[in-house]
Amino acid sequence: MSVDLNSIDFSFEGRGGRKKIPLFRSLTLRVPEGSVAAALVGPSGAGKSTLLRLIGGLLQPQKGSVQCLGQDARKCREQGDIGFVFQSPALLPWRTVEGNVRLPLELGGKTPSENRVEGMIAKVGLASRIHDYPHELSGGMQQRVALARALVARPKLLLLDEPFSQLDEILRFELLFKVQKYAADFQATVVLVTHDISEAVIASDTVYVLTGTPISHVDPISVDLSRPRAIESADSPAFHKLVSRLRSHLEEASKV
Repeated sequence: MSVDLNSIDFSFEGRGGRKKIPLFRSLTLRVPEGSVAAALVGPSGAGKSTLLRLIGGLLQPQKGSVQCLGQDARKCREQGDIGFVFQSPALLPWRTVEGNVRLPLELGGKTPSENRVEGMIAKVGLASRIHDYPHELSGGMQQRVALARALVARPKLLLLDEPFSQLDEILRFELLFKVQKYAADFQATVVLVTHDISEAVIASDTVYVLTGTPISHVDPISVDLSRPRAIESADSPAFHKLVSRLRSHLEEASKV
């Protein structure tokens, strides 16, 4: 699924009647159809999570348009074409792992397939915890449930807002590879917000670096690593070269 932001303006309302704080001005960005994954990186407070919410139709630009596969982002979200996984898993405490994962199918008016729900839970490594409640799970397990919940509805666009930041690197990469396999199997596109440079490189076809205030452009960096990727990909000279290049780019961006 292609993602197109066309000359968008977005400002936050200032507190106490103060003037608006511009975040994006005439920003144009395109994630082409066929991209397995794109990462948004930038200095803290650069607007990465806000941009993700604009892409997902949760926020609206004051000017310009945001489209997914040629449609308004809000329509894509209402049709169930967009899945979200945020920093907080936001699970329903009165539902088991299985109940939480099947929720989007129920809300979408679909008859949940037991095999589909159980299969997705197994893919995130929680088959033995399927009848547990959120309070019985660690924070990392809860986040894996949130990922399974997003994937079970088979969205065409998956938006990830640092959902794996509390996990160890090996598990984080393992889940990212599962997301990439999902995207390849279902011709979906993934957009990831992260502060972790290694995560951005291992996950993405293109890393978009947000710079300046207000942001009027993004600097795309292509990731020329073969797919499918594995944990061994992080040992390659090409990987380390890309990480170094991206780190230097971010250091320059933080000075702006």
